[in-house]
Amino acid sequence: MAIITFVALLALTERAATLRIPHTMSRRAAVGAAFSAAALPLAPCSATTTVEDGLAKDEDKLRREFDTLDAIDEKINSLRARAFSDEIKRAKDEEASLQAFVQGDRSTAKRLADEASALQADERASDKIVLALREEETKELEVVSALEMKVKEDSAAIRAKEAASLASAAADTQRAALAGTLTLSGL
Repeated sequence: MAIITFVALLALTERAATLRIPHTMSRRAAVGAAFSAAALPLAPCSATTTVEDGLAKDEDKLRREFDTLDAIDEKINSLRARAFSDEIKRAKDEEASLQAFVQGDRSTAKRLADEASALQADERASDKIVLALREEETKELEVVSALEMKVKEDSAAIRAKEAASLASAAADTQRAALAGTLTLSGL
């Protein structure tokens, strides 16, 4: 509305000299700025997200975080199972290596000992990966707990909003009933 008033004042002035604008901006620039400001879209100003939209987004993020946690758990469990089977194989190889050494078969004993040490190195590498995955899981759990708190807060806000609208409707109905203007079609 202020822009229309500004343009109307410009149109009403008989001479351009009556409009005194500082020399830092010319009259042409001032009028152009007024028209360009009027052409700006107002939709982003009114684009507010509702609590319900925020709740839906948070619940979607929470589902994705749970999926991520499930994937991490599957990786950890598979690495633990592999480490357990490697540990059993290593124990068998060490025992077979000792048996071969006792029997005098040094080449078999050396081969089995090398396999046992390779399995032990693989087990250490798996343990490092499991530790890294546990750290990642801990971070994901922190994100999940924060999102769960936000979902609870949003749900509480929605319930409070619904309770307020119900209370308002009840108060309106009571006022109408007391005033005698309530009809069955009004319910």
